This record gives sequence, structure tokens and C-alpha cells, in this order.
Amino acid sequence: MTVRWKFKDLSTGTEATLAINPNQGGSPGVDKSVNAVHVLAPNRRAIVWEGTAKPSNMEFSGVIITQAHLEMLELWAVKRTLVQITDDLGRIYQGVIAAFHPTRERRAFNYWYHTYQMTFMPTAMKNASGTVVYGEIVASV
Repeated sequence: MTVRWKFKDLSTGTEATLAINPNQGGSPGVDKSVNAVHVLAPNRRAIVWEGTAKPSNMEFSGVIITQAHLEMLELWAVKRTLVQITDDLGRIYQGVIAAFHPTRERRAFNYWYHTYQMTFMPTAMKNASGTVVYGEIVASV
């Protein structure tokens, strides 16, 4: 059984399920703010300090084969509200959709065939085990 990605608008509670899960990406990394100064002492140890880590954008891509799928992604891409994405692994991300780039590809038997790339800027993440990794998971209405 395939578990589909779900989008949820946290301001209205509106939900949508992707017809086809993304086939690339979907796991954000972490960008750390780390600095080091090397001292002149005989052992040449470095003094290292770390600032606040921030999650990097989550990028994912896939294919679109129906008009309904394309139009659903277009509508979600222009939302100006906090969006929750639940992936097929049960991880929950909350944030905003920062970019959506569909590319139409010619297919003789499917006029709606597109590939796409989407960028999601997460503000909070809960892993598959239910642990909040960063941010604060906001309940929807």
C-alpha cells in the first residue's frame, strides 16, 4: 500500500493528497553556523563556537500526469498561509511553499504531463517517531 503525501492549510484546515508522491528529495538538511579561530599556542588548537542552526529549505520534485494534479499544486503554491506537509514516512513539516516550477513535457498520449520542482521552507519538523526536531508544531483550526 502506498502512503501519499498530504498538504494541509493550517489556517483553514483544508487538506489535499498528492496523486503521485515526489520521486526526488523531500528531506531537509541543517545549516549550522560554526566559526573557528586558530590560536598561535604550541598545540595549535582551534577555538570553535557555534551559533543557532537553521533548517535548510526542503526541495522535492516529481511528475504530474493529470490536470487535477497540476491545478492542485498550482493552488497550494500560491497560498500565503502556513502549510503542513506529511510525507510517506510520517514526518510532519510546517512552513511555507517558497517556489513551484512546473515544466511541460511533450507526450503524445498525455497532454498534461509535467515534471516539477517545489521548494518548501520549513519552520517546524516532527520526525516519524513523533519527536519535534525543531520549531513548534502548530495545531490547525
